[in-house]
Amino acid sequence: PTWLAVLYYANPLAGILEAYRAVLFFGQAPNLLTLGAATVVTLLVGALGVWQFWIHEREFADLV
Repeated sequence: PTWLAVLYYANPLAGILEAYRAVLFFGQAPNLLTLGAATVVTLLVGALGVWQFWIHEREFADLV
C-alpha cells in the first residue's frame, strides 16, 4: 500500500467504517485484517492515553 493508505488506516475509525461499508453496500463479510488493525491501533492509542494520564494526573487540576 502507498503511504497515504497507511496513513488512512492509522485512523481506527477507518477500519470500522470500511467494515460497515462492506456489509451494508456490498453484502460482503468485513475484512478481518482491517478490523484487526483498527483494534490494534485503538488499543495502542488508548494505552498511550492512559499512560500519559497517569504521568500528568497531578498537574491536571492546576491546568484546568
